[in-house]
Amino acid sequence: INAEYMGCEALGVGNGAKTVAPMRVALKEHFASAAATPSPPTKKAKKDTPAAETEVLGKWQWLAGGSYVDYDLATSTLIEDAFKAGKASVSLPPSRGQTYVISFADLQQTNTTAPPYKKRAVRRVSAADGTVLQGSKSTPTPKPSSTPKPAVTAPPRPTASPTPDDAPHSPTTSTTAAKSVVKASPDDIPPDLETATCTLTPVEKDSEEFWELEEKFNAHIQGRNEDYVSKRLEKKLKPISFVLKLAEKVNNPVLEKRFEIRKAKMAQVISNKNDLRERISFHGTHPKNINNMCKTSLLRFKHPLNPCTTQADDGYFGTNKKGVYVSRYADYTFKYANRLVPLEPGETAKVVMFRTLPGRSKHIEKLVGPIDPTEGFDSHSSPSFLEWYLFNEDQLCPEYVLTVLAKEDTRTASDDM
Repeated sequence: INAEYMGCEALGVGNGAKTVAPMRVALKEHFASAAATPSPPTKKAKKDTPAAETEVLGKWQWLAGGSYVDYDLATSTLIEDAFKAGKASVSLPPSRGQTYVISFADLQQTNTTAPPYKKRAVRRVSAADGTVLQGSKSTPTPKPSSTPKPAVTAPPRPTASPTPDDAPHSPTTSTTAAKSVVKASPDDIPPDLETATCTLTPVEKDSEEFWELEEKFNAHIQGRNEDYVSKRLEKKLKPISFVLKLAEKVNNPVLEKRFEIRKAKMAQVISNKNDLRERISFHGTHPKNINNMCKTSLLRFKHPLNPCTTQADDGYFGTNKKGVYVSRYADYTFKYANRLVPLEPGETAKVVMFRTLPGRSKHIEKLVGPIDPTEGFDSHSSPSFLEWYLFNEDQLCPEYVLTVLAKEDTRTASDDM
């Protein structure tokens, strides 16, 4: 105030003392009023920030088996674009004849193909660090049943983790079967294979476990097997598709322990986490061999516990005497479960689904016959990446016996649009 008042007086505002005194009072009142009124906040200049730093890029996951699994990149991008556009829902591209819709209001994926219109929880996470942006930050825990269930005598099983209560797919609440948690270290001595015992437990069709198994099965149908597509089209016949009809859970504590010990040993020498991923594989055989396979797993030719005394060949990219073969895709195994004859519509076949540790897999670019395992690797991959040749039997653990039904594929072009 003094500075501004002095400035006015110095400039000769007013005329003599009579004018200056009233001016002094007026200026004091003016500046006192200004001081009592808060000044509007000063706007800070915005920094030029690249869009990539301000826009959060999300990816989408769906709940399966008590944990969240990433959608493939194309599907996740489709969901993310619809979410950012403010849409209420988005339809996903058909997959193996199944159609799905995601609702953003309740973050649920619904299978809209047919009743019971199964649902799954979905969520959005940061593509950069996995931070949950929308949806559940943890797997739901099961609610206790209000009606106590009678005790059931069951064969001894490995210690199991609690069964998560995922989003129900129908009015009948079902939960995923508890997964065995077998602890093992690389220094553990593998239990003797001769002591292995096996039980097969039917999986209820109206259960979360069966629905998840159904989706895994559909995801491992390659769909281009010439026996079921091109050769039938040449005969003016419709292609064949496959449906999971029945499933049995394999319970084998000895094989599970051996599998976990192998995984621990591989973790000691493999630094790339991708090479330690547990995968799914399949094997088809004559029905009479299935129980023995679930008891001892696949065994190399001439193994003391392998009952086979003859073989059709000694392998196309690895000798059967030093490893075992499995397929990445279920539809390539069906005819081996059907006397080497491709399935016709209405026929069924049983195949075994395995937990699998391919580890460091060497791609064999052409069929070379019964070669020895390659040093520094854990398996061979076939030229077309359809099969694995595993160097050790305990890189496999039978998980389910699947009964599969073949049927004519009646889809039209509009179904895939």
